[in-house]
Amino acid sequence: MARAQWRAASGLVVSLVLTSASIIGCTAIPATSKAGEGAIPQAIVLASPDHAGLAASDGMREFARLVEHLSDGAMTVELSFQYSGGISEGDIGTDPNSEVNTMVRDGGVELALLPDWTWMSLGAERIAALKTPFLITDDRVANRVAVEPVAGLMLSELDAFGVHGLALLPETIRHPVAFDRPIQRLADFDGMTLRAMDPGATALFNALGAETVGLPGEEFGQAVGTGRVQGADSAFAQHRSLPRVGTFTGDLGYFVRMNTLVASGHWYKSLDESSRSIISEAARQTRDYVVETNPTDAQTAQAYCDGGGTVVNAGPDSLADIRQAAEPLRAAYEQNEPTRAVIEAISEIIESVGPPEPIRPCQPDVMEPPATSESPGGEFPEGSFRAEVREQSLLDAGVDASTASNHAGVWTLTFRDGSLYDLDCPGSTYSARNGRISLLLGSDGPGCGSVAGAELFSAAWTYDGTLLRFVGVRAGDDGPLWQDFHEALWGGQTWTRVG
Repeated sequence: MARAQWRAASGLVVSLVLTSASIIGCTAIPATSKAGEGAIPQAIVLASPDHAGLAASDGMREFARLVEHLSDGAMTVELSFQYSGGISEGDIGTDPNSEVNTMVRDGGVELALLPDWTWMSLGAERIAALKTPFLITDDRVANRVAVEPVAGLMLSELDAFGVHGLALLPETIRHPVAFDRPIQRLADFDGMTLRAMDPGATALFNALGAETVGLPGEEFGQAVGTGRVQGADSAFAQHRSLPRVGTFTGDLGYFVRMNTLVASGHWYKSLDESSRSIISEAARQTRDYVVETNPTDAQTAQAYCDGGGTVVNAGPDSLADIRQAAEPLRAAYEQNEPTRAVIEAISEIIESVGPPEPIRPCQPDVMEPPATSESPGGEFPEGSFRAEVREQSLLDAGVDASTASNHAGVWTLTFRDGSLYDLDCPGSTYSARNGRISLLLGSDGPGCGSVAGAELFSAAWTYDGTLLRFVGVRAGDDGPLWQDFHEALWGGQTWTRVG
């Protein structure tokens, strides 16, 4: 089961799609045309290797809106999200980044939004500067880089790969996140296995003494559940894609992730001057929109804290040790002349910006089970129970749009002799004691998703012989960041016995 299908519950992203949500991957969201009556607008496709719920999709929608507006409806942009769960070890053909990259280079789609490291993997030397350890650790610097001439220098390099670079769109400052002990010293990297899809993060973590693996979401979650993987390259704004609530190291930002908005080279050259101008201007305005609307690293860290996450700091002495250990890698970047030229240009920007906004450490309060005035419904009933989860009810509960869309639909839960069925996750179990039931996912199966082996949720219940309600719902191993989601999904409706 592709992880995209149950991205909602974060780490928990349970295979909720088994009985409800439909696959996000390969969906197309058409833009509305304002072309005059009888006119046939030119439809172009903007593809992304991610899914529709990530922050980058907001910029994609803005680009689509701008193209339609600037062309007065003569051009429309369809957004195609190709997320399929990531790349399995030894199976490069399932990598959505590679697939979308090939599509836009070969002209299969007209436009694509791809992470910077996609081009680095192909040998781009100027864009590689973005992965220089501890160069860009401030979102203000990333924003300046996106609008300064140095961005054009990096984008021009992409012509050699058969695409025309339109814009760099800043996304996030990257930090390490750990699922067991926090990362606060150089020695903490020793013996750790961290998940990294970005080759820049792989090189850095290896230089600091850690092992790395590139795993798709479901395999990533299973590896975390078994203890094989203890942390990852991530960002505060992307915590919902993690299989567990982790501890971020706030003052250990090491580089930025930029997205590249590119056009198929052959297609772009085939456009008339007016059409090229529209596409280029829409890209420029989209870049400005992203720069203006992206929350800062400190803001996303605070939001993570407010939701119940944990942030620690390494401190000046430990940071100095970590930076020193990364110096040989940084020197390797600087030895390449095209890379060094970009590093020097970025360094001048850094000098003019000043120190970044500090990120404050935080720790969540211990979460007690939600209070309920209802009494437990006696012995927990066996049988099959069904409920329809409406997308709007999840949205009304504060669940984000992507999660709500993924988890809306008809759900079935079957309880029998301590075993939990209908989640396509073999080995799932439940236990009831002291008036509360706890649901535990199995450790291996196509529907176990990224939280295999974890507690799904716990709750008290009421039951009248036909209708079952979960009350006092408490989030499972994915933690308090997902409390509202669990309350809305499991406790927000009545479950009807169907067998």
